[in-house]
Amino acid sequence: MLWNVQVCEEWFARIREASMNASAAIQFHAGTYHHASHRLQDLRGLAGTALREFRPQQLADSSPSLKTKVQQDVSRLMRHASLALCRLHEDDTLSGLQVWVLSTFGSLLNDEGLPVQIGSNPGPFAWMTGLTCQARGQYERAAAHYTHLLQEEQTMAAMGAEGIQFTIARTIESFVAIGDWESLDMWLQELQLLRSKHAGKAYSGALTTAGNDMNAIHALARFDAGDPAGAWGYLDLTPQSSSELTADPRQALLRSEQMLLQAMLRPDTKKEEIASEIAVAKAMIEDGCQVAVLDGLTEAAASIVQMECIQVFEAFRFAGRSGEKWLVSALPQTLGSPLDPWHQDSLLWLKLLRVYRAVSPGTPVTLQLHQQLVRLARKQCNLRLARRLLHEISNSETPSLEDQMEISDYHSSLSASLRYEQILLLHAEEKHEDALVDLWHFCESQIRGSIELSLSGRDGDLTIAKACLKLSTWLQCKPLQVSLESMLAKVGLHQNVSDDTEAADTNDAAARVSLGRVANNEFSTLLQEIIGAGTKSATLICPSMAKAWFSYASWCYDFASGLFSGSNKASPTSPVFGELLKEELSANRSSLTNEEVASVQRILENAVLRSSSTSLEALDPNSRQQMEAFVQIVIHTMEAAAGAAGSEDSDGDPPSFQFAQQLQEGLQMLPSIPPINSFLPDLMPIWWALRYRRVSMFGHAARGFLQYLAMSNQGCSKGCSLECVKPERGDFRLRASLYVLRILLNYGVELEESLQQGLAAVPPSPWQVC
Repeated sequence: MLWNVQVCEEWFARIREASMNASAAIQFHAGTYHHASHRLQDLRGLAGTALREFRPQQLADSSPSLKTKVQQDVSRLMRHASLALCRLHEDDTLSGLQVWVLSTFGSLLNDEGLPVQIGSNPGPFAWMTGLTCQARGQYERAAAHYTHLLQEEQTMAAMGAEGIQFTIARTIESFVAIGDWESLDMWLQELQLLRSKHAGKAYSGALTTAGNDMNAIHALARFDAGDPAGAWGYLDLTPQSSSELTADPRQALLRSEQMLLQAMLRPDTKKEEIASEIAVAKAMIEDGCQVAVLDGLTEAAASIVQMECIQVFEAFRFAGRSGEKWLVSALPQTLGSPLDPWHQDSLLWLKLLRVYRAVSPGTPVTLQLHQQLVRLARKQCNLRLARRLLHEISNSETPSLEDQMEISDYHSSLSASLRYEQILLLHAEEKHEDALVDLWHFCESQIRGSIELSLSGRDGDLTIAKACLKLSTWLQCKPLQVSLESMLAKVGLHQNVSDDTEAADTNDAAARVSLGRVANNEFSTLLQEIIGAGTKSATLICPSMAKAWFSYASWCYDFASGLFSGSNKASPTSPVFGELLKEELSANRSSLTNEEVASVQRILENAVLRSSSTSLEALDPNSRQQMEAFVQIVIHTMEAAAGAAGSEDSDGDPPSFQFAQQLQEGLQMLPSIPPINSFLPDLMPIWWALRYRRVSMFGHAARGFLQYLAMSNQGCSKGCSLECVKPERGDFRLRASLYVLRILLNYGVELEESLQQGLAAVPPSPWQVC
């Protein structure tokens, strides 16, 4: 037993040392999150070595105080290392760490010394799920998780006082990150009730906001609410040392933010007095900004954004209205940097937006930044934040006459973007049918008028193109999240189905069943047309959107594959999209035209007459009947062979060989017919024309994929939005290349001309990337 205790003491000392080093890394240098997280690797090695020599079950037989110490120090180290990973946005690593810590130290979580099952109550590590949400920018989910933990008595007992204090600090961070001051006030009131409810328990003293600078937070909340007097009241309660330089980068950042807030609260103060305070605020974060040169933007993003906020304030406060020109020119850099495109944080966006709204409200630069934050909040599932921001921008103050002249060209685009965000937010709130109906009404006129747009040569609105593409994407969900019949009825498209069936007698049960099947087929056909119309409209409205071309090509390929497999039936298009999809959904795709049927009949009649050395008028009725059967068999064989699969599924035989073979087999039952070689060469041009029509949809797909490949590696052209031609991921380039190769293998003969032109237009760079 003594040997076991010695092993525990040594393990305990090593863990404490790693914990102290990680704590120092977190507290004293904002750019050393990587160093703190690397200490976790040391802990894993230490834990593995110790566990090989000493089983956790034996810890239950050791000193209870020693077990408590080990549990506390492991929990403390997990808090430091997990917080470091959260600051680095390593959400996947945090999820893996949570599984690892439960499997490794799970026996410390219960009195029996048994391992904890994955998915059960994680005890003192319950907060790790919330940190994972924070790392993803999902602050509303994180706050909800923390709030739930503080409602569970068993969980609070397992976390202990330190764990509860850590959870409270993270809860405050989450509410501050999204500026949800109303929810924060409600939660603070609940915290007081919890403290009263659990009075007398070991952890009750930890149910307080002690250690968090709540006065600065309340001051910020009052500023956002438009209450400068209330903000000053809370700022007066902050320590006098808040304007002094400090070596702690995190404390320096907080003091710099507070000094900038004080400057914004004094719009009438002389510039000379504010300039000295701004200089100090900038000096506080200069060291933090230098970290970006060494460790990258992720660690120094907060300091760089704070510097950006100060520069925006200086440009307007010290340069007057001439500073607005700098604001407009600096916006593209602001939107792309220093905010990491892969790890954007709503906290940083809100800080920047707060300054822009204070110095230049209602201008295009502020509205655009506001719109970007709405989009980010929705994508990170901060739905209350997105809804609040949409409400704020919809009810913002009307700009001055001079500003109205500046935003006249921008107003229509902004209105469309905000309406589109409203629709996306409805879908994120799981109001799928309302979102689909609104989305259809939003882009209906553009889909119906896409032909005119393409003919006029005018590049349409990117937002409308995105909406058309999103409509197609939602309608392709499997299973469909809404009732198709209900949705079509709400948008008025059900008439295209019901008008064809209302005339039938629905009193007969068999007729009703038949009508139901017809209606389902019509609904399915109409759904495919809407999807195709949406993707094609996106390519016509915004031809520079690479993603739209990939989606259009994918729809063409899937629809063409369905035609060959029999799941899609070639049918005349509805009047709604007949013009838009005329090239893709041809009514004569799978059958011969009347002119072609007449030509086939003439060729066969001439072949029969040549072989019998007689005239058409001299044929007896039996011969005429045999002639008609001959013609029908050939036409049926031609249409069936034209729909054969490509070379990949036909053992390498060319389609023309399959057609000749099937024709020979089909005519064996008819006696007294001329040799097949006497009329087959004359039939082949007609058959090839039919075959081309059957595979032409693959030609449209190839054109779309090749267009995507040609655009996916382009840089942004002058005057074109970043979102129009931004390079897609490499796997999309690879998928597009594989699709083109498959079309080339199966239908290269039929589509030779179009494929040659498309391949010649693709530069070599996308192929080299693949």
